[in-house]
Amino acid sequence: MVGVGALAIIFLFYYGLWLIWQSLMTRDAPTLSRSPGKEPQGNGWSIVRTIDDSCKGLVFKALTSNNETIAVKQVNLPSLKLSVYPKWYNEGMLELENEVSILSRLQHRSIVRYLGSSKTGKTVDIWYEYILGSSIRDLYLEKEFDKSKIPEYTRQILKAIRYLHKNNVVHRDLCCSNILLDDKGVVKLVGFHFAQEIESERTTAREKEYAEWIRWTAPEILASPGYCGSFSDIWSLGCIVLEMTSASFPYSNLPWFDAVLKVAAGEIPMMPEELPKDCREFIEICLQIDPLNRPNASRLLRHPFVACAKANRSPQSQDLTPPARLTLPSAPSQDLTPPAHLTSPSAPSEDLTPPASLTPPSDPSQDLTPPPPLTPPPPFLC
Repeated sequence: MVGVGALAIIFLFYYGLWLIWQSLMTRDAPTLSRSPGKEPQGNGWSIVRTIDDSCKGLVFKALTSNNETIAVKQVNLPSLKLSVYPKWYNEGMLELENEVSILSRLQHRSIVRYLGSSKTGKTVDIWYEYILGSSIRDLYLEKEFDKSKIPEYTRQILKAIRYLHKNNVVHRDLCCSNILLDDKGVVKLVGFHFAQEIESERTTAREKEYAEWIRWTAPEILASPGYCGSFSDIWSLGCIVLEMTSASFPYSNLPWFDAVLKVAAGEIPMMPEELPKDCREFIEICLQIDPLNRPNASRLLRHPFVACAKANRSPQSQDLTPPARLTLPSAPSQDLTPPAHLTSPSAPSEDLTPPASLTPPSDPSQDLTPPPPLTPPPPFLC
């Protein structure tokens, strides 16, 4: 029988290995020590504050050289190379290219706007519109979420999902943390790092891994991680509505591993008994085990649970004012991938919000000729 001393030595040995691994993981990570307002050399923008710090990179609130507010997602490639397995380095780069390629083609009032991207040395920056607001998850955790507006928020989410699916894009990571509400009550979908084109032949191990938020993931994705059907987003929508009504995430009464087993077995999360009939029915039809039994987004928009929200919308939620004019950051050393050319729709539509007029950088050495409409830009990570 192994003595206590031997067990302690074994523990210390493996603990030391863990510390070494942690130091490798963080050795090349982007630093958080930059002072607010200090201009990073060559990036053309300055950090105001850190919005998010996750395994997918840092997200900053930033100011351009023209004092315009943007959000910047910054990924350090060496730290990505050391992330979990070195063989994921190239696949992680493809994931970033995929996110840029998809977002640059999208134009919808309820989807975060992509503004541009650059690669400088070991760092990749992706620029988005800055959204003044909070995620739905943060709002209900802070007891500031208005449950009476759930049908209206659901309607907006559905319209964004319908737009994505019409353009052959599946989000694959929908959850309340990836849905923001701006200061006018407009829903904004973010978190497109797992998004994928339905008919895309370019798949990688990274694209086939489980979504980060496993409790919102459809059973068919757990059964076949490479699955890329649009109805997986409908399952996630049902979980989102349930989360908004209960102010807790799906399967919150279960440990993580037990929740995975429940999802894989196709067992739907518990629903509060006090849910209204229309809401309960809406969630149930979204959480059908067979993906083909789930309605598409267009059909769900006609469901009584969300159809009534259209008539009850406040004038504030119907604001279709285009965002302010933005000037993209510029630097001669940066390899910029401009977004696809976005044109204003010929007729007003809730699905299409005219994008900001993007003024190209003043540096004439940069080629910012936009590609044709709805054509992905060339990969910027070359």
